[in-house]
Amino acid sequence: MSRLPDLIVTAIALAATLIALAPLNLARRRSAVAARMFALIAGLAALLAARLLAWSGSAVAAIPLLLVASWLPLLALLVAEQLVRRHAPRWMKLLVLAGGTGFTIVSLIAGALWPAPVLLALAGFQTVAILCAVGLIVRSRGEVSPAEAQLGGVFAAALLLAIPLTASDFQAIFTLPVRGGAFAALLLVLATSRYLAGTASLRTLLIDLILLAAAGVILAAGAHAIWPAANVAELVQIGAIGAATAALALLLQRRGEARLILQARPSLVKLIAALPDRPRLDDLLSVHPLPASGRLVEADMLAAYPAEAVDMLAAERVSTRASGDAVRDLLDAYAGTHLVRLARSPLRLLAVSGGGLAGDGLTAELDMVSRVAEAS
Repeated sequence: MSRLPDLIVTAIALAATLIALAPLNLARRRSAVAARMFALIAGLAALLAARLLAWSGSAVAAIPLLLVASWLPLLALLVAEQLVRRHAPRWMKLLVLAGGTGFTIVSLIAGALWPAPVLLALAGFQTVAILCAVGLIVRSRGEVSPAEAQLGGVFAAALLLAIPLTASDFQAIFTLPVRGGAFAALLLVLATSRYLAGTASLRTLLIDLILLAAAGVILAAGAHAIWPAANVAELVQIGAIGAATAALALLLQRRGEARLILQARPSLVKLIAALPDRPRLDDLLSVHPLPASGRLVEADMLAAYPAEAVDMLAAERVSTRASGDAVRDLLDAYAGTHLVRLARSPLRLLAVSGGGLAGDGLTAELDMVSRVAEAS
């Protein structure tokens, strides 16, 4: 069976990962989630590049290929940790670290000559590690904001779909017309491509999958009409190239959208600095899309909470889900990621949703909003 379709699909997937890295590179300076996603997508790009080199006949490229494959599960687990804002259990991290270390040693010793049982063990390790990352996300959904839970759900779904696709890469175990590992990379990139816009959802991921399937079917049907003698395997290969090309087109479109989003969100601190001394609250909140879309929480809305919880809310300029049960409850009610204190007596808060930009940098900017609001 020709390797050319695999080479084409892998090259397309490599181009897609490189396209996805650019906006994530800009966003990772202000978002820890974006930083870890950048590392994961960069790892996928390294894996795809090493695969192309290995298939070109370079025996040396097989070693970095297996090395990256051994550590990608750890990068996926680190993304899952950041999405749910909690550390994975110690046993889970030890398992993934032990697997990565063990297969690294094997790859350095055996080089490209991995026997089938070792390849099967690597496939099993990747599957278990991915299931651990998915389990961490699912178990922690109630501890993050609805927006963060939605993004985590999309990432978990992409990881689950990636399991059978990645397993098909092991040709010593499975023999298919096209390897699925490149599609697993495309799926993960597509799942996170709406991250910066804050529009990632299971529905949009499903729409993407339908579009890819439709593109593959249309191209395969067209090829069958032109070339009736083509067998099923050849039509599957043609359809796979069509689906991968459609994924690349979607990524190109979203790269432009992500660039516009990043450019349309100037520094909140710079915009506040341009305001006159002691600005009105309305002017302060309308200076940037983030506070402008926030929801005010007045003192009378906190009557149902214990006095101790209200005192805790009043003590912090910017509160996040890590600040306590009362904050988590309010953030769930107002679909926010941060509570900003606008006034202390009577207590007045602003619930804002940072979406893909939620991180330490955003917290510092919102702290400035609090200071200016209380000084006005």
